Amino acid sequence: MRIPLPSRPAIDGRRRNVRRWPALALCAAASACFAQPPYEVVRVDRDLPEGSEYFGNAIGPDGHVVGTYIEPTDAYTFGFRWRDGEVVELPSFTDGSTPSPGLQVVPKAVDATGVVVGDLRSDGFPNEAFWYRAPTLVSVATGWRPPDLRAVNGLSENGRVVGRAVFTEGPRVATQAVAWTLPSATDGIATDVRQLGRFVGDGILESVAIGVSPSGEYVVGQARRSVGAPAGARWNLSTGVTSPVMFMPPSAAVSSELVDVNDQGFAAGTFLNPTRSGIYIAGRAEIFEFPGLGGSSAAAAAIDSAGNIVGYAADAQGISRAVITDGDVLVDLRTRLLHRWRNYTMSEATDINDRGEILVQACCGTLCGVAVLRPALHSDDFETDSGCGP
Repeated sequence: MRIPLPSRPAIDGRRRNVRRWPALALCAAASACFAQPPYEVVRVDRDLPEGSEYFGNAIGPDGHVVGTYIEPTDAYTFGFRWRDGEVVELPSFTDGSTPSPGLQVVPKAVDATGVVVGDLRSDGFPNEAFWYRAPTLVSVATGWRPPDLRAVNGLSENGRVVGRAVFTEGPRVATQAVAWTLPSATDGIATDVRQLGRFVGDGILESVAIGVSPSGEYVVGQARRSVGAPAGARWNLSTGVTSPVMFMPPSAAVSSELVDVNDQGFAAGTFLNPTRSGIYIAGRAEIFEFPGLGGSSAAAAAIDSAGNIVGYAADAQGISRAVITDGDVLVDLRTRLLHRWRNYTMSEATDINDRGEILVQACCGTLCGVAVLRPALHSDDFETDSGCGP
């Protein structure tokens, strides 16, 4: 149901401080708004099988990273969990058997304890959701029907999971946003299942939940009614009201979506029109669009508790750059690296946690993979680049 955004341009080879921006003064209550720290680069892919294709999907509140890798000789996608050099390859089935060709294990989110949620995908079959508590991976679809859960996209710190499911509403069968809570045991049944998108009463034809706040209070995604384009949607689960607040930035002519939300209810989103895509932030009812880096595409990926948004934006040459918001502008994250890391280029930032750690797709020369940017405890005085770091 989600309207696909333009494909990404070619790759060029302590707690976050709050930023100011015109429409929503997120740091009005803070004593000051400080400059962003410099970052150092921690390579994740160095601990994964050599020669694979790597992608990082999420970073948890304590630094766990989840993502995927594809080995050149294999026909399926492996899921992994990483933290400080320790890698766990996610099993594909509860019995640990070898997956069939074409199966993809795609972790989407991880919490502070290392619990992982994601999707099992296989050619010719519907997606199935899974959760992983070491050492067992459990398919949610085996213990929960109906509704028919088709995708997992987010996980809160208290175990609330969001995604999309197929619901039956009278004569209608529709894919709608859903939230549910993980069971306490690996063989248990999901609880507190909530259908968020509803046709009856709300008039929502289709919807999907993409992100959830750390507390589980807010859920964001995209919804489409019978009139109008698909729009960003935010649900407040603490109020008991199922109807979402819808957001459509002025520049969005085709669609918009919200991809992540913090506990203050501020959400990061992406809009699309016939000529470009861009990043915006949604407040209580306000919207602010960030200017790009000179190119025609940009997309948000995540937002932290201080309102910092990360994602990617194309520059004037059409090269994709990992970005973070700074005030009311987007900044190329490469310009915030310590000098010793300046030979790195980063095509995309895929997540940020409240420790200020940013998950990126990074290249140094011909070596490309997944890395974490960590706020440096000190600045350096190097005047020249030094390879790919120490």
